[in-house]
Amino acid sequence: KYKALFEAHIEQGPILENAGKDVGVVTCVLGQMLYRIKFYGFAAHAGTFPMQLRHDAFYAASMANCYIHEEINKLMEAENVPELVYTTGEVVIHPCVTTVIPDFFDFSIDVRHENPEILNKVREILFSLEKREWNGCKCEVVLGWNRDTVYWDKTLVGYVRESVEELGYSHMDI
Repeated sequence: KYKALFEAHIEQGPILENAGKDVGVVTCVLGQMLYRIKFYGFAAHAGTFPMQLRHDAFYAASMANCYIHEEINKLMEAENVPELVYTTGEVVIHPCVTTVIPDFFDFSIDVRHENPEILNKVREILFSLEKREWNGCKCEVVLGWNRDTVYWDKTLVGYVRESVEELGYSHMDI
């Protein structure tokens, strides 16, 4: 019967390389939240509909995406949390035709940090999008899912740390 499992990962390599360390001792799985940011405009013919009357959902989403990055970057600096990470990764556009102004645009944002208070501050930034004007388009922020930080067993983490030290490798907690 297995009592524990240790798993090696390479995706922390750039962090270790930048810190000049050989091994990362993983202490937890970061808290994570995934939201969908949706914009609703209206479709019209791209060749004839006047620019000042357009409610382009793609353009609205691009404005909001820039705003999100600016605000989260300000939060990272104000709270001194350079380890906060976020990614806008998946997009859906409708009708996805070159000759039609998009009436719908949806993108994901994945946010990760150990401290739930920091995640809540990012959540406030995200929900503030619904209260702002985005090129005449309505914005909706929808939770995809949320996970609290999961801390590994301290004894097992200690075994990893002791082993790394016995072998003479430089290390850091990740």
